[in-house]
Amino acid sequence: MRVYSAGKEDVAKIAPLFNSYRQFYECDSDIAAAESYLQNRLEADECRVFLAEHQGKAVGFTLLYASYCSLALKPIYILYDLYVTERARRLGVGSALMTAAEQFAKNQGACRIQLETNHANKTAIELYERRGYELDTVYRAYTRELG
Repeated sequence: MRVYSAGKEDVAKIAPLFNSYRQFYECDSDIAAAESYLQNRLEADECRVFLAEHQGKAVGFTLLYASYCSLALKPIYILYDLYVTERARRLGVGSALMTAAEQFAKNQGACRIQLETNHANKTAIELYERRGYELDTVYRAYTRELG
């Protein structure tokens, strides 16, 4: 397995995975929009994408966004997207992607990685907890849709 920091030249490999990830969360399939979104984020250097390949095929990705913690006075990273194809699950792809993301964030001086997942996503929850991520019981998260 190969995991690497992907660039604009990898968008065509990432987009089908990103599209499948969005479908998992009940969004409509739109490969063109997925490609455009990824291209725009990577061109603007607004995210870091790690891509996993197994036997020469793209099988998973994770996408990180930089943010900051004003309390710790350090950067943090938000792991917003993690997806592994169904055929590649249980091969350690998710764990390898998490390792790459964590090492990158650490090298950037980040104090933590934050993430969220659907309450029903037991596979992801197991992965995160196995890796030492803790469920936040101190802060409440709120969301307000704006349009």
